[in-house]
Amino acid sequence: MKKPLFVIISILFVISEISIAQDWSYYNTDNSEIPGNYIRSFSIKNDTLIIGTQNAGLAIFDQSNWEIFNVENSSIPSNNVNNVIHNDNGIWMNCFIGIGDHYLVRLKNDDWKIWENILNNQKSRFSDIEFDENGIAWMVTGDNSGWVTRFNQVTFESFNSNNSCLPTFSSTRYLPFSIKVIDSESRWIGLLDNQLGSSSLKNTGVVLMENENCIFYNKDNSSFPDNHQAIVEIHKDPLDQNVFGFYRIKEL
Repeated sequence: MKKPLFVIISILFVISEISIAQDWSYYNTDNSEIPGNYIRSFSIKNDTLIIGTQNAGLAIFDQSNWEIFNVENSSIPSNNVNNVIHNDNGIWMNCFIGIGDHYLVRLKNDDWKIWENILNNQKSRFSDIEFDENGIAWMVTGDNSGWVTRFNQVTFESFNSNNSCLPTFSSTRYLPFSIKVIDSESRWIGLLDNQLGSSSLKNTGVVLMENENCIFYNKDNSSFPDNHQAIVEIHKDPLDQNVFGFYRIKEL
C-alpha cells in the first residue's frame, strides 16, 4: 500500500468558499415545523432532507412539507436519533436511550424495523454506521467484545482484538467512534479520546481495516498532525481523498 500523506485543512476556508457560491436557508422551531433545534444527524437524497434530532424524533422535509415521527405518533423507539442514512433500502438510524441502550432502526414504506441486541445478543451503544456496495452495514459498536460490527440484514458479526486485526481499545480512555466504508474489503475507523489533552496519549488517530489486515496511523508513525484529536467524522471527497475531521489523507 502507498504511504499516506496527512494534510491539515482549514474548515473555515472550506465553509467560506461554500458560502460565496450558495444561498443559505435557515430552519428552526420558530419559522418551520422542524420539531427541535438540536440536530444530531441528517441525510439528503433526491432533494429530501432527513433529520435526526435530540429529544424530538425524526423529521423528513421534501422542500415543501414536513413529516415528523416521534414515540407518540410512530413506532420509533426513542426521540433521540443519530447516524441517519437514506439509501435504496430505506431510512436507517441509531435511536438511543441513555448511554448503552441503542437501537438500529429502519423505516421503509411506512414500516418500522427495530433491532435491539446489536452486540453479541445484548444491548450496546454504537456511534456510527455506513453501508458498503453490497448493502452490508458496518457499525462502530461499544466495547472490546466488538468494536466494529457487520450486519447483513439478518445477523450481526462483531470484530475485536481476539478475532480480527483490530487492536485492544479501552472504553474508558480511547475508542473507535467513526467509520467510513470504502468498499466491502476496506474501511477507515476514526478514534475518539475520552481524555483529550493527555500528553501520554499514543493511540488516537485512524485505523485502516482491509480484510485481515489493520494499519494504525497517528503522529508517531506517520505525518498525521496530532495525537490529541477526536476523529468524529470521516468523508470521501470528490478528489478521492479521505477527510478526517480537520485532516485529509491522500495516497502518494
